[in-house]
Order: sequence, then C-alpha cells, then structure tokens
Amino acid sequence: MINDLNDTLAALLEHELALKEAGINVVFAAPDTRFFQKITPPLIAIFLYDIRENLALRVSEPFAQQKTAGADTTALIRSPVPIDYSYLITAWGSNGSETAPDKDQHDMLSRVLHALLRHPIWPAARLKGQLAAHPLPRAFVAQSGHLHNMAEFWSAMGGHPPAVLHYTVTAPLRAHDPIENIPVVKSVAHQAGNK
Repeated sequence: MINDLNDTLAALLEHELALKEAGINVVFAAPDTRFFQKITPPLIAIFLYDIRENLALRVSEPFAQQKTAGADTTALIRSPVPIDYSYLITAWGSNGSETAPDKDQHDMLSRVLHALLRHPIWPAARLKGQLAAHPLPRAFVAQSGHLHNMAEFWSAMGGHPPAVLHYTVTAPLRAHDPIENIPVVKSVAHQAGNK
C-alpha cells in the first residue's frame, strides 16, 4: 500500500509539473547525512515520517453488505480503516546544497505546493495499485502533522533545515478479508398461536 501511495504521489507530481522534461527527479528517502552525500539536484525529496489511524474518520458501522452475483448468498465486507500517511517534502535546486538554499529550491517547492493544493482528493485516473480499488484518498497540504519539533528532527537527521512542506494523505486500508457465501434471508415467517 505504501509503495502504491508513493507511486501515485510521484505520478501526480510528474503529471502536474512535467518534472522529467525539466530534468527534476523525485526521490523517496530520509533526509539524513547519507542523503546529502548521494543526491544529484535538482530533485524533490519526499520522506514518509508517520503512519497512524485517522480516528476522526473511523466508521462506527463495522460491516458493509455487498450483494454477490448469485441471489442466494452475500458477502460481508468490513469498512476500510482510514490511515494517515504524513510526508515531509523538500526541494533541492541545481545550485543548492544542504547549507545554501537557493531560488530554485523555493521555486520548485512553490510549484509542488500549487500542484498538491489542486488535488485535495487524488484523481481516480492517477491512482496506482491497490489504491485504484478503494474510495479516493484525501490529501491535506501544509498541515503540521505529528512532527512538532522540526529543529530536533533536523538535528537527529544530521542536516540543516531547508524549507519543508508537510503533506498528509488519508487512504483507506482493507485490513480484513470479506466473509463470503453468507445465505441471504429472503423472507421471514411469523407464527402466532395459542398454547
């Protein structure tokens, strides 16, 4: 599921920004000291830093019913679990380094921000893998997410803090297999009488 999210996010940015034509790569990597040694700008770096259930979107009805092709049986499918996937997105310009942000970085990050704001719900045509079979993922741009101390984060990563875009995608995760071949109740008979 995470790879499908990453593939969809990369495809969405490529479609919106024509990154390949501009010579800009998208990488999914932790922005630690090794990252700075191996990057070749210009690029957009995306780091998944938090995964958790979205309790506000949890469905109280535990089962949804789905009719099967046969009229005699049905299947019960548990509602998918809404999961928040929180990303940090940074941009690295052609002349930039970890200590010298440049105009290219801010321009690329601005373009990414505009592209993501245009899609609070990801387009069905762009969904990859398992995401294509689920309700459309919702995305939230520039939210603080669950990372409250950015200075501490960058210190732990061994780098200097660049401009960062927080991005959270809420996507449904099917945690349970359907319960198949449940007989359908077609009629109910009631008998009343004296004993």
